[in-house]
Amino acid sequence: MAEYEIFPNPPIAEAVIDIRTILPDSISITDIDYLCQKVEDRFPKKSAKNFFGGKIKVPGNENSDFGFVQSESGIIGYILISEDESEIVQFRMDGFTYNKLRPYQTWNLFYEKGHELWELYLKAVKPSEIRRIGLRYINHIKLPLPFNDFNEYILTNPRIAEGLVQGISSFFMRFVMADPELKCHAVVTQTIEPHQDDTLPFIFDIDVFKEKDYTTNTDQIWIDFKDLKKFKNDIFFKSITDKTKELFK
Repeated sequence: MAEYEIFPNPPIAEAVIDIRTILPDSISITDIDYLCQKVEDRFPKKSAKNFFGGKIKVPGNENSDFGFVQSESGIIGYILISEDESEIVQFRMDGFTYNKLRPYQTWNLFYEKGHELWELYLKAVKPSEIRRIGLRYINHIKLPLPFNDFNEYILTNPRIAEGLVQGISSFFMRFVMADPELKCHAVVTQTIEPHQDDTLPFIFDIDVFKEKDYTTNTDQIWIDFKDLKKFKNDIFFKSITDKTKELFK
């Protein structure tokens, strides 16, 4: 496995661990609420996460009245925020999410905290199905202005045909990649924000995930998260130049 450089000032604005679940019918939102109480000293700010949905009946079904809409709404879980607002955890009926905002420290610390909080969720609600895990890193890179070509800093970027004006005032690029060896996918999104003084904010969002049945082997989840980290690192480090790396030192 390739070892990549660790920067003293990483561009990571947010890192996310996400695990999708289906819970037993015996579990209710009350059980989720009780779980939240166990971490309220670390995550004192709490809000409900709501869901909204509906059903539309269509012609061709003898039991349907065309146009009739049945709406559904309710609480699906809770969002818990740390006092300094640098950490967020979601305990939901459909899964678990841990967000680490700036300052991001190390992978090991992020991984361990996510693992610990997941174990609380796992023991409390005992999911009947676990079929997807995800790891997302949102990088906010301030590119110094002026520069003539994105290739000076970012090697994965929108390419303008020769003969056209090369200046780009805005763009949004999204693509999906697959790693057949690691058996995972990545959704990569890039965009820019309005320039700030002498820098151009560049957003490099890498969302990697694996779909697999983890229901009977939850330990495998945390082994596979390391595969997701490798894929994420490959995408990031092979997409930036040495000049970009200097910005993080």
